[in-house]
Amino acid sequence: MPSAAQAPAMVPPIIFRAGNEDLASALASAKQTGERVRLDDATTETSEYFATPGGDVVGVISSGMVRFQRNGTWVPIDLTLRRHADGSVAPAEHPDSLRLSGARTTGSTDLASLGGGVDKVTMGWQGKLPEPRLEGSKATYPEVRPGVDLVVQATPTGFEQFTVLKSAAAAKRITEIALPLTGRGVDSASEDKHGRVRVRGADGDRSAFMPTPLMWDSAKNRPPTRQVAVDVANASASASSAEPAVTLRLKPDRKWLNDPKTVYPVVIDPQITRLTTTGTVTVMKGYPTAWVDADSIFVGAWDSSLIARSFVTWDATALRGQKIKSAKVNFASPFASSCEPRPWEIWTTDAPSSASSWDSQPAWRYKESTSTSTTCADSWVSGDATNFFQRAATGNVSTPTMGLRASSETDYTQYKQFWSRNSGELAKVPYVEVTYANPTTGPGVSSTAYREEYWAGNAGVAGSFTFTQPTGLKAAAFLYGLNVNPPTTVVTATTSGTATVNVTPATTGVQTLYVRSRDSAGVLSAVTAYQFGVGDGVNAIGYRPERTMTAAEITAQAQLVPLAKQFLQNRANEITGHYDNTAGIPMWNSEASLAVVSAAELQYEGDTLLMDNLDYEVSTVSSDTGMVQISGNQANLWLREETSLAMPSDDAETAYGHSADRAFVFVRSGTTWALADQRLVALGAVAPLTEPMGEFEPVLDGLMPEGEPAPEPGGEIDYNFGTTEPTTDEPATEEPAESSSDGSDPIWDGEKVDGEFSESSGFTTAGYSTAAAKSSGMVLAGTIPKGLCYSCMVTYARKWAMGFNPGYRITKVKDKNGKKVEADCTNFVSQVMQAGKWKEDSGWYQSNGNWWYTKANQTWTWGGANNFSKFVPKRTQNISSIWKAGPGDIIQADWTGDGTIDHTMVVTKTDQYDVYVTGHTNAIKDKPMSKITRDARARNSRVKFYAYRT
Repeated sequence: MPSAAQAPAMVPPIIFRAGNEDLASALASAKQTGERVRLDDATTETSEYFATPGGDVVGVISSGMVRFQRNGTWVPIDLTLRRHADGSVAPAEHPDSLRLSGARTTGSTDLASLGGGVDKVTMGWQGKLPEPRLEGSKATYPEVRPGVDLVVQATPTGFEQFTVLKSAAAAKRITEIALPLTGRGVDSASEDKHGRVRVRGADGDRSAFMPTPLMWDSAKNRPPTRQVAVDVANASASASSAEPAVTLRLKPDRKWLNDPKTVYPVVIDPQITRLTTTGTVTVMKGYPTAWVDADSIFVGAWDSSLIARSFVTWDATALRGQKIKSAKVNFASPFASSCEPRPWEIWTTDAPSSASSWDSQPAWRYKESTSTSTTCADSWVSGDATNFFQRAATGNVSTPTMGLRASSETDYTQYKQFWSRNSGELAKVPYVEVTYANPTTGPGVSSTAYREEYWAGNAGVAGSFTFTQPTGLKAAAFLYGLNVNPPTTVVTATTSGTATVNVTPATTGVQTLYVRSRDSAGVLSAVTAYQFGVGDGVNAIGYRPERTMTAAEITAQAQLVPLAKQFLQNRANEITGHYDNTAGIPMWNSEASLAVVSAAELQYEGDTLLMDNLDYEVSTVSSDTGMVQISGNQANLWLREETSLAMPSDDAETAYGHSADRAFVFVRSGTTWALADQRLVALGAVAPLTEPMGEFEPVLDGLMPEGEPAPEPGGEIDYNFGTTEPTTDEPATEEPAESSSDGSDPIWDGEKVDGEFSESSGFTTAGYSTAAAKSSGMVLAGTIPKGLCYSCMVTYARKWAMGFNPGYRITKVKDKNGKKVEADCTNFVSQVMQAGKWKEDSGWYQSNGNWWYTKANQTWTWGGANNFSKFVPKRTQNISSIWKAGPGDIIQADWTGDGTIDHTMVVTKTDQYDVYVTGHTNAIKDKPMSKITRDARARNSRVKFYAYRT
């Protein structure tokens, strides 16, 4: 192994304090002495923070645990192994009481143990153990089998065990390695498909973890390219058995061991750790599993077959909200393929896991910097991490992940090795030194009435808010102000550094409560900006206004429309199965929690469609330019979405599409906009496929009210939302029978064209007799009006499904708030019927027995869903089941089962699986009726559907 890398100078001398040192006092001490003063309250297992003479704060953050608390005192970890009087071996200072075996002459013994009491986990060894040779953090037990050494290395969170097969002859004697696990913390073990093992105690909690065991040879490569996973099996003994609770059996790859390319010695490596998080990961091209928390990480290309990238996770909790002045990351580097400066890059990425691999990497989000720092002398290299930690601080990210990669992955001189947090020597653990300006820590703010980044309450409704002093600052008072910054209203703090006040919002919308603390010396903390929503969020912003945007709104439009489209694209991707699309959209807490539920609903929807042979794989989302309206830190965005889903075959006949109006509320924090609320503007009753069921509330098409005056020529008719039947002198018409929507009914698979069934284009009536057709609900030529053009109906419906024919007016109704909204479903179907050669019936425009449209006026039956249902029996035949409907037929819905028809659609396609409809409000094209019926019943079990043979 290379010698220990020499760490660069970390920090100047420090004044340590036995008690808590608040920031103001520490800064004063630092200024007076000219030396750094540690902030004891801010110290953690990985981080220390210091007040500086210049008035800033410096943090030294290690990538792994370097200290632990004992009796309230921080103790540096020291992994140097020492012998004890009883013959056992242990590190000088270990956070989990690691203990290794000394020499043992019995047939089996405990090799290494972690913890004590109910958490104790012990790994055994079957066979005698000689006296170990100690070297730093390693204990070597020579010749435990002929030609086999056993090595145990202490790590800050556990231990790593190596079985060293020194020759091919020794390897032939090893068919498996049995490792019994005992202790009160061991009750069972489970193995996943990657060979990772989780050990659990009797309470079911995880007590230890073993990453995928690996073995590698001694070929002169860095890293060892001849490496394979080791098969692992576990057997759990019964409670009454005298056998160990769990025995792990490692089975080396015999073929690989016998391969002439294998260079001995060969090392087999299982690792036992308490860690529940993944700190460092290296992924290698061509390797099915990642190297998780190994002693080294790698970047760059060794050759064309071996390319490495690595990920390091940091604890940046104390940096949240801070202004980062500088950050320098340091890695001890034992090897590089070139001694000359070669570039490597620092990125912000998503978090890795033990399941990461080259083919399943965390997303690479932002390139933060490039460093050329290189060494081949087993010393330190560094890079600028200022942008990386500032991004985390601004985004309030507690554990950001740093991605490391070579600038060129075809240049073999850029390959490098760095020691990781699991290095056996703490002096090699990666660390970063961060400097941030003071003061940038604000007080904590909480409220149960108005939770941060949630919508609640109303204007005039008071809420209670509690303030807590910042870490390292002792508060004597707090200053606060609602939408006033800097805040000026003063409240005295309690002796514990808290205060509670009542605040009453005067208006609805986004509010910001600004709070800062003040200590007894008058030193002020940073200001905390606590954002919350008052009222009903997006539901309170109304409909899209017709107005001219300001210059600031036009600037915001360029930022907000792409965010909204990405939000909608992510939803579409949930349907098409692209769950790995995690393009970041800043969100309020309320919207982020809702997004998790919505994603699950849409993934279920995609799976359901797949079972119906609707394998949508490609999604496209576009929109208009939108309208933005800004008030303070709140921006309201309205836009019209156009979304399409397509099959892998790219068959236009199988494509799905919809258009819908959307409303969004974004909230500004600094220069960042976060999505705070959104909804589908409820223009109609059929939800798009990409709309989660829990977020859709339909607006129903109502009746034309009695006495509605005829519009002026060229004017726009308004359909008033209501349930009152129009009074006419027309004879009563028979109410249609409800059509069955039982999925077991036969599905009609013919196609009507120009009044006849077509026997071309793959559709045929062969095998159907007239009697059979009638009994199944089919209507053959001669039973429907001659001269109708069903192909014309379908063509027109598909052409104008996603837009409006400018030759017709758009039908509007008044919603529950009295606002005129588009409700165009029946108007659209009437246009379809007219395109299919339906003849007009002249007469009084309010009569349910008439149906016509002119440039000046139209009948109520033309655009009112319920009125149209009174006219339809005059032209059609009722179909007993919606599944027997064919292209050109009409389907209507009574969403609430109250006897009033609310929505009208036209059938544009059928196949052996489903009936597909097209319509407006919201715009849908070839949407499966199975989806519509399922969603409708989930919202109201009383829903009814009616189908008509045209």
